[in-house]
Amino acid sequence: MFKLEWHRNGGVVKTFRCAALLEKIVMDAQPVDSRDALIRHIHSMVADYDQCENRDVETFLNAMAAWLNDCGGYYRNTGQTVNIDEPNWQLVADALSAATVYD
Repeated sequence: MFKLEWHRNGGVVKTFRCAALLEKIVMDAQPVDSRDALIRHIHSMVADYDQCENRDVETFLNAMAAWLNDCGGYYRNTGQTVNIDEPNWQLVADALSAATVYD
């Protein structure tokens, strides 16, 4: 099991234990820097759909919106410098991946 925590102002904002899908995504992550790479990423998510916690569209989209709202903390806590206000292929891939388990 893989544990992620989001921190804000020195306190834990959100803690959850990730499903196997997110652990696989984090550990086996390939950079998503093009439309084709995003398509491959989505196909790999479909292949692991049975491990997805947020299977219905409403839950998935709500989780994606919540993660996008909190993603600055994720990138800060993982030591990544990402301009979250400037969309790119990697941000879309990360949001899709996170939405499979985020609540």
